[in-house]
Amino acid sequence: MEEKSTKNSPEGDKNDPFPEKETKTFSILGCCVSRDIFEISKDKSIYDYKINSFWARSVLSIFSNKIKNFKNISIDDINEKSNWKKKCILVDLSKEIIKKTDFTSDYILIDIGSIRNNLIYAENQPLTYLTFGEVFQNNLTNIEKLLDTKLKIEYPFRISDEYLYFCLDSLCQKILKYKPVNRIILNELVCVKDYIKTENNKEITGQFIQDINWQNNLFKKCYDYLEKKLKGCHILKIPENTFCDYNHKWGPHPLHYVSEVYDYFIQALDVICSDFDFEKEKLLIRNLQNIYSNLNLNKYKITKSQETINNLNTQIQSLEQSNSDLNVSLQNQVKENQKLNNKIVDFQQALSDKNTDLEWAHKEIQSIKSSKSYKIGSAITYIPRKIFKRKKTI
Repeated sequence: MEEKSTKNSPEGDKNDPFPEKETKTFSILGCCVSRDIFEISKDKSIYDYKINSFWARSVLSIFSNKIKNFKNISIDDINEKSNWKKKCILVDLSKEIIKKTDFTSDYILIDIGSIRNNLIYAENQPLTYLTFGEVFQNNLTNIEKLLDTKLKIEYPFRISDEYLYFCLDSLCQKILKYKPVNRIILNELVCVKDYIKTENNKEITGQFIQDINWQNNLFKKCYDYLEKKLKGCHILKIPENTFCDYNHKWGPHPLHYVSEVYDYFIQALDVICSDFDFEKEKLLIRNLQNIYSNLNLNKYKITKSQETINNLNTQIQSLEQSNSDLNVSLQNQVKENQKLNNKIVDFQQALSDKNTDLEWAHKEIQSIKSSKSYKIGSAITYIPRKIFKRKKTI
């Protein structure tokens, strides 16, 4: 008997054990972290997420002035396998990132992660900043030649607050022109010092040596400002006890988190896309933060604590061995010192003998007392003798 199709039947949809996921679309203005949420943890979502557009440039370069001759550079002039990375440089040069962002998406997801990158600008052309990422660095000589200008480096932590807030204001104004605040998600990323590393099938912990404080301070300044300007937007904050993944697909970095953090992000996005009232949404996301904070604590902090205990035990064993070696040296020195003292006694007895050459014997005693071995022995045994004497007194 031929089965009846229930695809278009409301009853069939309700009883379908594997219903099709509802599609939600996103446009991203941020760094790789926000994009990786949809790739690393996509199977954990109740929705089918699609990225309509994604640009990763510093907000400091997005709203800067154009460099003269920028049209001299085409996509074929950039030596890079990834067409997307090439396009990021081109839209940075043309200052068309906002224009190229798809604002028809259901949500705009923004983060400030790319502001950590150094900037580059044209000599004698003020505020012509470009994000100085790895691809740009690899093509610097050729780009300078095509632009017919010398490019100089600027560091984000030296940028004035006036220009920083101008860029953040411009970002908010442009986004709010196309999207209401309830369709904007602010992903507040943080650089993390601790990482977990898999080595020889064992998980070990470590810390990145680079200074991340200035980056996190800059992030916080930006996010505090954006929260005020985008009041009412959705906010994501990473859970406490977060670790980075040293074996991350993009390599070790303070913004490349362990997979559990991306799972948290995707579930938080599920909450946002489910259109709960604002207070309930904040409560649910806060609960998710606590759940993943405890998960990270149990999974990674214990590993770190055990490693710390092992390191302390190793240090204790090393100190015990050093103490044992010192005791042996002390005992040998005491024996050596005793021999020298016995020799002095012999010479002192010889002094009482009338037939002994007194001048020779006196010189021998002084020679022994001034010897390096005798001085070291006296110094080493001084404190133990004092302690022993004090104990007898007590």
